[in-house]
Amino acid sequence: MGASVGIGALIVGTSLLTIFALASAAIDLQVDEALERIEETGDNSVPSFAVNDASNDVNAVAEVTFASGTGSGYAVDDIISTGSVASLSFVSGGADYSDNAGTGNLVWDTGGVCSTDPTGTYTVSTEAFEFTALAATGLDGKYFTYSSPSTNYYVWFDVDDNDADPNPGGTGIEVDLSSGQSDSSTATSIANEIDDLGSAVDSGAGATRTITLDSAGAATDVASGTSGFTVSVPLGSEGGDMLSATLTSGGNGCTGTPTVDGDGGTGSSLTLVMHSSFGFSAKVKTIDGSGGITAVEMVSAGQGHTSTPNIFAATGSGGSGASLTAVIDNVLTWNMTNNGQETLEFTHIWFALDGAEPKQLSASTYTIWDFPKHDYLFPGETVMVSYDLNSATPSVIAASCMGGQSSRAVT
Repeated sequence: MGASVGIGALIVGTSLLTIFALASAAIDLQVDEALERIEETGDNSVPSFAVNDASNDVNAVAEVTFASGTGSGYAVDDIISTGSVASLSFVSGGADYSDNAGTGNLVWDTGGVCSTDPTGTYTVSTEAFEFTALAATGLDGKYFTYSSPSTNYYVWFDVDDNDADPNPGGTGIEVDLSSGQSDSSTATSIANEIDDLGSAVDSGAGATRTITLDSAGAATDVASGTSGFTVSVPLGSEGGDMLSATLTSGGNGCTGTPTVDGDGGTGSSLTLVMHSSFGFSAKVKTIDGSGGITAVEMVSAGQGHTSTPNIFAATGSGGSGASLTAVIDNVLTWNMTNNGQETLEFTHIWFALDGAEPKQLSASTYTIWDFPKHDYLFPGETVMVSYDLNSATPSVIAASCMGGQSSRAVT
């Protein structure tokens, strides 16, 4: 155990020696700055600061950009939310669904799980039924019934033009027959009237016909009524079975998995895969005179995003219209504390990753939401610095300021 620790310490120590050999340009600049400080103040002390921790947040939100429009009516510190449905899988169809007045819009839970509900569409089956007609003789004033998704029909027979409408309820379709018509001829007369008046179309020949409704969705099954006909809905011909579902928008601000279904039916199975915030949080930093967002402040970049989450500014203050886009990348974050008694200027602090060329801490080094938020690191103050790694995965960060140094392994 002791040997392992000793070897590990030697490796880390060698690595840090390399890292502390910062580029000559950076060192020269720091020396010049230190000399200026000594000349101006007579202070030749070494600043005391520490890199407390460092983490490589893989697949984190590296940047928030405006896709189009900054909106209006927002307030500083409005929350930037995330969490949305990433994908939807259709599993099974259930029964008795409608096509929601022709639009087929999925119905989502409205219990506040999402700040903005997802949207989606679905398709359903169209019902078809069969009837087997009898010869016209004896069909006087009799009927059978069927329904489309919107209308109940009854088909009744006026044989030799001397029968009254039985009027059992619904929309009547009168079929004129002659007492000498065969079962096949009767079926043809019935099919022709349904084609013309009954929101359906027939197929087949002979006494047995198949009637397919014009509109998809759930429908009351055919019934023989008083006709004496054999009627049925063959297996697989039921209307209102959900056939497919498609996600059109994942929504936003979902704190859990929403519930989704079609209109009116039961028993379908839809599987939702959620985007997660994975620790992401942000807020509105600055606004213009109209309340349009001019800058976003990231509180935490999060990590482990499997795909780019949708983000939006919460509208509790009445704001609307901002269109924000997340950029996913590896992000290095570290907390740094000024342990000394003097104020440190951020531009005097340099850092290097795995001994590479050092970089100067400044606003231009970072994206719009990154620290430092001001020019100085005051005594006792701790700040978090976030740096877009562009998919790199460093193992050690070293920082240097006016002769003071600190390093930390990246976890």
